[in-house]
Amino acid sequence: MVEYGHLDNNIDILRPWQFPFLQRNLFNVTSVPQPRIKNRQTLVYAAAVVGGGSAVNAQFLDRGSADDYDNWEKLGNAGWGWNGLLPYFKKV
Repeated sequence: MVEYGHLDNNIDILRPWQFPFLQRNLFNVTSVPQPRIKNRQTLVYAAAVVGGGSAVNAQFLDRGSADDYDNWEKLGNAGWGWNGLLPYFKKV
């Protein structure tokens, strides 16, 4: 698996109470205007650091269910099913 971003060795990325998110670990991206909220825009929380979302959200959110990954594989992504990715989850 390939990840984008710098390697942040700061202990802060492991602290679950680290809110707001560390801006240095996020892409500087905003959403398109949202018509249902008066065309407001918001920051898109997308990780730009090795460790991805886990480094940004202190693992408040975890991996999907086996069915989620199996559906990726059903869409034609060979090796991206649960059984194909499980060894990597265990390694991480």
